[in-house]
Amino acid sequence: MGVMNVEQKNTSFDELVAACRTFADCLAAFQACDAETRADIEELIAYARDPDVDELERESLFATIAQALFPMSEVVSSASRDFGSPLSQEEAAACAELDAEEATFASRLSAAMNEKKMTQSALATAIGVGQPAVSMMLSRGCRPQRRTVKKIAEALSIPASDLWPNFHVGKTETHSPVLTNSVPSAKNAALVWESPKTATGHIVWTDLSSGYWTKLEELDALSRSTLKGATLKGAA
Repeated sequence: MGVMNVEQKNTSFDELVAACRTFADCLAAFQACDAETRADIEELIAYARDPDVDELERESLFATIAQALFPMSEVVSSASRDFGSPLSQEEAAACAELDAEEATFASRLSAAMNEKKMTQSALATAIGVGQPAVSMMLSRGCRPQRRTVKKIAEALSIPASDLWPNFHVGKTETHSPVLTNSVPSAKNAALVWESPKTATGHIVWTDLSSGYWTKLEELDALSRSTLKGATLKGAA
C-alpha cells in the first residue's frame, strides 16, 4: 500500500484528519452494502482511478459512487435544514411522506423480528448483509432498497407489504436518476450536492412521489452521516 507524501500533496495534517473522518463514514457505509453492491462500487472506484479516464468522466463516476453509498431520501429531508432554504408545500409533503414510510418500516420490522424471535445477526446472515446494516434499518439510519425489503420479508416468511407501506405501488416504474451538470428546469425538482473532493455540483433529477424509493433499484440506501449538505430546487 502506498503512503501519500503530505508535503508533495500540500495537504495539512488537519486536512488528513478530516479526510480520515470522511473515510471512516464511507467505509462503514460500504461495509453495510450487500456483496453485489460492494462489487459494483469497487469496480467503479477502480475505473475512476484509471489515469486514462478524463476528469469529467471521473467526476461522474464518483457521483455515481456517492449515489450508491448515500440515500437520496436523506438529501431531500436535510435540504431545508442544511441550507436554510424553505421547501414548497409539495416538497415538504413529499419529505414527510418519506419520513413516515421509514418510521413505519422500522417499527414493523422490529415487531416482526420479535414475533419470529429472529436476532439482528440471524437476519443479516439470511439476507446477505452485515449486522450493522440491520441495526441501521431498525434505527432509521438507512433506507432499504426494494430488493432488500423482499429479502427481509422472505427471511421472516411474511409478505413484503407487511413491512413497507404500499410496497406494490409503482413496482413497474422504471424511472432512474440522471446525473447532469446543467441548470435545473423550473418545472423539475432536483437534488444538488457538492462533491467532497472537488466541490463540483451534481444534479440528480428525480420524481418525489410515493413510489420514489422504488426508483432507486440499483442503489443501496446507507449511512446518513457523511453527506456534506444539499439543497432542493424545484418549481412551486
